[in-house]
Order: sequence, then C-alpha cells, then structure tokens
Amino acid sequence: MKLLNETPTPEELEIYGAFQEWMASYDGGDIEGIMKWMAPDVLSVGTGRDEISRSSEAIREGFSRDFGELDELRLIDGFVTVKARGDAGWLFFQAVYGVNVKGEPIRYETRRTVVFRKIEGRWIQEHLHHSIPDRTQSDHRSFPVGPITAGRYSILFTSSRDAIIMASRWDRSILEANMAALGMYGLSEERMLNSRLDDLMDDDELTAFLRRVNSSPKEGGLFQAVHRGPSGPFPVEISVRITELEGRSIVVMVVRDTTSRVETERALRRSEERLRLAMEANEDGLWELDVPTMTMYVSGSSWGGSGDVEERFPYRAWREMAHRDDRDDIDKALTGHLDRGDEYRIEYRMDRGDGRWRWVLERGRVVDRRSDGFPLRMIGTIMDVDRRKRIEEERLELTKKLEKMASIDKLTGILNRQRFESLLQEKMDRRRLPLCLIMFDLDRFKDLNDARGHLEGDRALVLASEAVSGRLRVGDLFGRWGGDEFMVALEQDLDKSLIVAEDLRKRICDALGDGFQGVTASFGLALWNGKASLENLSNMADEALYRAKKDGRNRVVVFDDAGYN
Repeated sequence: MKLLNETPTPEELEIYGAFQEWMASYDGGDIEGIMKWMAPDVLSVGTGRDEISRSSEAIREGFSRDFGELDELRLIDGFVTVKARGDAGWLFFQAVYGVNVKGEPIRYETRRTVVFRKIEGRWIQEHLHHSIPDRTQSDHRSFPVGPITAGRYSILFTSSRDAIIMASRWDRSILEANMAALGMYGLSEERMLNSRLDDLMDDDELTAFLRRVNSSPKEGGLFQAVHRGPSGPFPVEISVRITELEGRSIVVMVVRDTTSRVETERALRRSEERLRLAMEANEDGLWELDVPTMTMYVSGSSWGGSGDVEERFPYRAWREMAHRDDRDDIDKALTGHLDRGDEYRIEYRMDRGDGRWRWVLERGRVVDRRSDGFPLRMIGTIMDVDRRKRIEEERLELTKKLEKMASIDKLTGILNRQRFESLLQEKMDRRRLPLCLIMFDLDRFKDLNDARGHLEGDRALVLASEAVSGRLRVGDLFGRWGGDEFMVALEQDLDKSLIVAEDLRKRICDALGDGFQGVTASFGLALWNGKASLENLSNMADEALYRAKKDGRNRVVVFDDAGYN
C-alpha cells in the first residue's frame, strides 16, 4: 500500500505503520488481529453486512461473515494519505482487491476513511467509514454477484425442455421467453418479444386462461389448455404463477407440450374399446367332461360342433389341439381341480383348425360326484380371448414405453434424475454397503455451448455418457443429474470406486478427443456411511466436485469429514 505523503511526520509514520499491521491482519483473514486495532465503541458506516454498526462486536460479526464467503483475498493496487495532530489523526486510502467468492473471481474496489486516537502509546481506530463504489453488489452480502452466478440462472432458464414465458399481467406483452418456447410456438426471438399471450391461443382459450390466472392461489396453478403452434393447435399443460419483478406484476408461465401423452391416452382408450367390443361380440363355447371315460362333449360350431349339435371328443384329442408348451399347465390345472377342488381357470393357445394359434380362456367346475366324492361330471365354458390378449400386449407395450419415457433421459438414453434417485434410495433402504456415489460434470461446458452452439454441447454430453456406460457393470447406476452433471452409484469400497472414477475421467477425455479441445471432466466421490440421507450424500459428492473444479479441473477428489483428498 503506497504512502502518498511527501514528507510525513513521525506521528504520521506511526499511524501508517499501525495501519500496515492492521491491513496485514485483514489480508490474512485474522479476525482477532483486526479487532485489536479498534476501540470497543468504534463507529462504522457501510462495513460488513450492516449499513450502520455502532460497536466493535458488530464489526467483528460483519468481518467474520465476509471472510466466511471468501476463498481468496489479495491486494492488487492501493494508496494511503495520512494526517496527524498530536494524539489524533486520520487516514484515507483507496484499494483494489482480487476477490474469489465461492470459486467466482471478482474485482472489488473500496475506499475507507479511518480516524485514529493514540491511547497508551498505541494508535487505535476510533471511527471507520467504509464505502464500496461497486453499485452492483446486493444488499445482503458484502461482495457483488458475479457473472458466473448470473450464468447459472441463465443456464437453468435456457436449458429447460419446457417453454418458460414471462409476460406483463396487465397488457399481456411477452417480456422474456426461452429457446424451448421459441421452438414450441415456431417464432423467432424478435417476433416472440413483440407478441402478447393473446397470440399464442384462441379467444376462448385466452378467456379461460385469464379466468384461471385471476383465480389461481398465491403459489400458482396447473391446468390443461390448447395453444397454437406452427403446425396448428396442440394440447398443453400450463403451470402459472403471478409475481413481482422490478415493480411490475408478472405472469410466469411454464408450458409443456402434451401431444405425445394425449395420443398415448387416446390409443389406450381405443384399445380398451376394442377389448369391450370383442368381449361383447364373442360367444362362449360350452363343454362337458365325463370324468370316468375322459370324454369331452362340445357345443357351438365355432368350437368343433355343428350348430347346436353336440360333438364328442376324447379328452386326449381335445388336449392335442392346445399348444404343446401349454399342455402340461392344462393337465396340472385340471388335476388340481379334480383332486383338491382348486379353481379351474386357465388361458392357453389353441389351434382351431386354421393353422393359427389363438388364445382361449377355459373355466369349469365339477357338478356331479359319487357318494365317495369321486368326480363324475364337469362342465365349463371356453372363450376366444385372442383379441383381448393382443390388446393387452399392445397396452403392455404402451405402458413400457410410458415407463421408459418417465425413467430415461431423452438426450443421452441413461437414467434421468428422478429414476436415478429412486433406484439409489432403494439401495440405501436395503442398506447395500459398501456404496459410493460419484458426481461429475464437463469442464468448460458453458464455453462450448456459447462458442459452438447447443447441438455441439448435446453431442459432447452423448459422447461422454456413452464412454461412461461402456465402462460400468450391469448393476451400477448411471444417470443424468441435470445439464452437464452426471451421477454414478457403485456398490464397492472407496479405493475401487476411485479407480473406476479415474478410468471414467480418462475415457471421457479420450471420447471427446480433438473434436472438443479443452473439454474435460471433473469428479467428486463420497462414500456412504450407512446413515446419511440421499440428499446429504449427493451434497457431499457435489462438494467434492466443487473442490475438483477449484483445484484446476480434470481431476478426481474424494470427500471426507476431515476435508478433501
């Protein structure tokens, strides 16, 4: 800190020396060293988090909170002017610091006026006026929010697959919209920002929308609607909330295109309708089994009979019309009913003479027995359920597709966050130990998106996920946590998991190769102790990842209670 006095007096030099000692404590984050140079009733204006502090204890609290936020504090430039008269003096200085707040580099400027009083041979600060000329700082912290923090919110806004639209509540003019909204409605950014909510829906839908908005509770509402897109009307699910922004009443609207879901539900309803019609149109075949002779009597032309004339079959011949893979099951079901009274109800495949296997449902019961309980006669029905079985298979396939849509990340094809958390929680509930959680993301991914666009960013994410998937075992969990963050859960100890993480890091670097120069991967590991919650475990992995990023990226860091390894 340069002294500007051309010919300082001895008292001024003493004040300057006291100030230098005070600044050395400040630069080192030594709270006790700072406070020993202040009077107990020192007056401070604009210091720490408080606008006005009237005691050294309040100043101590302010400095403690400030230093708690800082990862680094270094003086870049500064100068001092000192004046002294007898046992009183004042000092003015300006300084520029390089500050690192939670990994975020910030240039921090300050001006201070300090009043000193000489007490028992020591120069003590009686009054400290501290001003921060950077007007971008927030009210609740001593240091301004930097571009990285702002960028994180921007990423959340732009990367959402749902449309996010902010509009004025009163004139409904659109103030902001993300990329998903532009694609959903087929509008350029310029045209979208010159539009109103009225332009996104028909008049009837707009009337219903305004009614719902005005009646929504404070925390917002969720409802269905139909909007207009580049290909015509399409169904949507809307989450809406009213809030205040820069003194204006704002409508925040999150819109999800539900076309696929509606079509799937419609297909399910059609399947159910086909099933109902098939069941109503079908006629049951009736049969009777003479148990002592094992002879079948069947009525119904579609089941081997001739109209209302009953046909006779040896049970063996009837059984041979069933698919060979189903015959043992038929025998077991029949024996269980005749011997033990079990319910006789079985579905099996049957060739009804046209060379095609059809599913049938056969039910029956014993209706006549001898005095000793031996079964004499059994009657039952047989129904063609082939259509129903096919429809059930279609519905099962649709259900599987829906489950996959709900569990798989669309871009990478791996587990999404919700499904990953669910499966990991199951492992933790079963106390599967050892269990290690790995969190990683791509270094400089935002720079890649900004420089080469989101399509290239998506391609990097796909290559990275494929590289990891090729290394993991069948039982390992691998999911996309969000953005360029991924999670891996391994049922093995920390040493083995560390080897896997290092191998994954190298594989990702190799997969990205020269096509994505500078894009690497940072990893954070946390070993589950059998007690921590899923949230706490993921936070530990996240903290380790944060340390890996801070320590230079492209590395693996392990979290433990004592620090980082």
